[in-house]
Amino acid sequence: MLDADGYVVTRNSGAERFHRYQAVEVIGKHLSSFYPQKDIENHQVIEELQIAINQGKCVKEKICLRQDGSLFRANVITTALYDQQKQLHGFFQVTQDIIETKESVVIKPNTNSL
Repeated sequence: MLDADGYVVTRNSGAERFHRYQAVEVIGKHLSSFYPQKDIENHQVIEELQIAINQGKCVKEKICLRQDGSLFRANVITTALYDQQKQLHGFFQVTQDIIETKESVVIKPNTNSL
């Protein structure tokens, strides 16, 4: 979970496995900590949070950054969370590593058409 400004407030073991940060290392860090530098410079963090605010959620397939600097392809769903007074409370984010899915897809050439 993220607060309304995009700072990590909670972390689960799945997120720890993908990003390779322990919860104590990442709580309080900004969401941009998981983005490659070029995405930060292109304002991807702000854009994705704004989409979630405007549309309720933002779904993106993207490249994410691990603690060690390595990259992985993921499907990321960011959902805006509102309190009972309809004030933005924060964001819930689900990250799914999809590299294994992408690598398991094999495209076979069509040998029937000549």
